[in-house]
Amino acid sequence: MNRFYMIMLMLCASFPVFSQAHGDSLTDESVTEEMADGRSYELDVNGLYIGEPMTGRELIRYFGKPDQIINKQAGKYGEVGYFYGDTYLELLKGCFLEFHISDPSFKIMSAYFDDGLKVGDHISRFEDFSDGTLEQRNPKIWGPNHYQLVADGRDCYLNVVTDDDGYMTCLYYIGYN
Repeated sequence: MNRFYMIMLMLCASFPVFSQAHGDSLTDESVTEEMADGRSYELDVNGLYIGEPMTGRELIRYFGKPDQIINKQAGKYGEVGYFYGDTYLELLKGCFLEFHISDPSFKIMSAYFDDGLKVGDHISRFEDFSDGTLEQRNPKIWGPNHYQLVADGRDCYLNVVTDDDGYMTCLYYIGYN
């Protein structure tokens, strides 16, 4: 994960408010519909799917105590972010919304890949992926090692960053515009 991005997230965040940082808000149905429209391509982190309703307390029970919680109240929906080392998970109005995985103990897309995808896997894992293709993003903008999963005409927004040898260093999904 790009350290600059992580620092900017922390600098732009307001201090957490206990009730909001722990997810005591109700799920906003319009947000749930916006995220559950098929764009997520059934992405999951350790079996927890994007768009799944949950509170911050449930997320903490599921993943354990985070190293840091940030509440971005200034954001459009008041997002709450949870840092586990360099890995970032986000809730939006009571729905699991976003992830930036930099730790090999977190696995994604468990429904499509045996044992899921994880940081440290080689990009060749996508070679036999029949439900979509991994396409390189514009190297002039994103750099030479940035890819996006494209599947069945849908933009699922799964992004894969690799090192120069093709090993995944970051897997991330941003669930809103």
